[in-house]
Amino acid sequence: MSCHIKAGQVDRISDLYELAAKLGVQELSIWEGMPKTPEEKLTLIEKEKIVDLYKRINSTPGGPRLFANTYFEGQLLGCMAGRRWLHVAVDGSVRACPYLQESYANIKDSSLKDAWKALRSSGQFEGFVGHCPAQEIFG
Repeated sequence: MSCHIKAGQVDRISDLYELAAKLGVQELSIWEGMPKTPEEKLTLIEKEKIVDLYKRINSTPGGPRLFANTYFEGQLLGCMAGRRWLHVAVDGSVRACPYLQESYANIKDSSLKDAWKALRSSGQFEGFVGHCPAQEIFG
């Protein structure tokens, strides 16, 4: 089960988790929603709540596991766009992430391997980045 969370919704994750448990799902994935206004962007306190919830739930036996990109991209692995994954859009354009608009190749014209090489050779996706670049529009 997967959902996107924006500012003001973090306290509802527990309800979603209870629903996931009732339904017998194996994992509840929590993704930070892409804000359309500065007010929709998660606060640092909200991000900390998500990480705390992630650690608490996954340290107990049973129940659905919790995946939280706030933890994985923020603390553990950093932003994975162009580093560990890529996105192929419906028009075939290859991007680092669904939320970043720049295309590095088109799968209709090149192999996935060549598209990955083009993305990686751009030099834009080097090193650890502990935040979501797509959310930088609101600082």
